[in-house]
Amino acid sequence: MTQLALELPCRTSHDGVDFLIATPNRAAVAFIDRWPDWPGHALALVGPAGSGKTHLAAIWRERSGAMRLEADALGGAPAAVGRGNAAILVEDVDAALSGGTLSEADLLHLYNWLREQGGWLLLNGRSAPAQWPVRLPDLRSR
Repeated sequence: MTQLALELPCRTSHDGVDFLIATPNRAAVAFIDRWPDWPGHALALVGPAGSGKTHLAAIWRERSGAMRLEADALGGAPAAVGRGNAAILVEDVDAALSGGTLSEADLLHLYNWLREQGGWLLLNGRSAPAQWPVRLPDLRSR
């Protein structure tokens, strides 16, 4: 007897109802749920590959109306976003900084611009921000 392998379609869902809350991610979910009452205007969501960062970010984007920007496109971010959208998601920040596709100056400008607008910034990556390869003192202090 052999088992038949069926090629069934698999639907990837980033809906909130499809996110499994467990002990390792409970604090991250609580912070996403707390928006817009974050203690500051920016949040870094970190964890290993497959830990649910992109899924949680998608949930936040849906709730906040945030725009997702590619790390290498931040140079014109304030102009591209305009005054109407004050919530932005940038994913894989640590990889983009390490790979040179994300300018530290552009990230700092985006951070400051959103703070001035009263907006929110969600950054995610695999490592904690203290481990990101940041040389600009003004960005490192934030």
